[in-house]
Amino acid sequence: MNRKVLAIAVALVMIAIGLGIHFVSSLKPEPEISVFSADAYLQESNTLLSAFQNRTGTPHLPVKSGGSFDMAREIGQGETSTNFISVSLSSYNQSYLGSHYSGWAVAFASDHMALAYAPASVSTPTENQIISDLRTGYATNNTTLLNAGYTLLTSGKVKVGISDPLSDPAGYRAWISLEIAGKLFANNQSYYMDRLISNNGNRTASSAAELVSPLVSGNIQFLFIYKSAAIAKNIGYVNLSSYTGLGNTSLASFYSGFSLNYSGAIFTGKPIYLFISNPSGEPYQGIAENFTTFVITHSSLLSPYGLKPLSHGILFNSTRPPQFISDMVANGDISEGGPI
Repeated sequence: MNRKVLAIAVALVMIAIGLGIHFVSSLKPEPEISVFSADAYLQESNTLLSAFQNRTGTPHLPVKSGGSFDMAREIGQGETSTNFISVSLSSYNQSYLGSHYSGWAVAFASDHMALAYAPASVSTPTENQIISDLRTGYATNNTTLLNAGYTLLTSGKVKVGISDPLSDPAGYRAWISLEIAGKLFANNQSYYMDRLISNNGNRTASSAAELVSPLVSGNIQFLFIYKSAAIAKNIGYVNLSSYTGLGNTSLASFYSGFSLNYSGAIFTGKPIYLFISNPSGEPYQGIAENFTTFVITHSSLLSPYGLKPLSHGILFNSTRPPQFISDMVANGDISEGGPI
């Protein structure tokens, strides 16, 4: 083989190798953010992801949403999630996340409960009376009107949506809200809860989001849901007080005096926070950390949804947090809130 032929052969081999390397590299998946979110906050999660992509160019998969506890279980069973946005601190426990337990979560906004309704659900005098009594009662702090409204709400004459506490934290918060109302307005903590159950007045589903469609169609008349979700879904709502809405962080000790025993699981009243964490052992750790940092420092993006952005994040952890979280604590972007 002469030199010219040899040179051509070598060149062809190099080109083939180069094409092969390019082909293999083109098959390598591009890093993407994969967010699992409480479904009440699907729209908010999409807002955060869109803003982050506009800022950094980092692509993301469609958000996977469901009840906070259900999402945590799916991550624990091996579903890939770079970031987990939940409205329940206990959903970050190892009992849910298994080998993907990271031991930390950061609260970045607060929310509170509301009693939602839709035009199709307020077509009778009974429904309108409930709204009037509760709205006026809360506005004027009239406990007589509030007792009348809750008594009618739990009479069985209307159907009230409350999600399953075992899959969705909005469910246990709804029952605890009714307990608080019973204590404050009827001097009997279990009064409204017992009435609703005995009168067969509640309807349930795995998440509050699943009950929005029955509400809009009029199959149920009221729904306990987060205020932010009612705003995002453009449905009417009665704004509960700081006490019954579980939305005032300074009332943590008051909320903790109420609890729900549901199918052997004990749920205790706490302020409603929206959290973010990075499940352990998931891919693309760098972009996961970048997105978490962005969410904590840009929580003001969620103000239009009725969420209250925290001036700084609050770290809850039972293990040593990753370095980027420790750095944010040192810089004053995050304060420490206690264990998970």
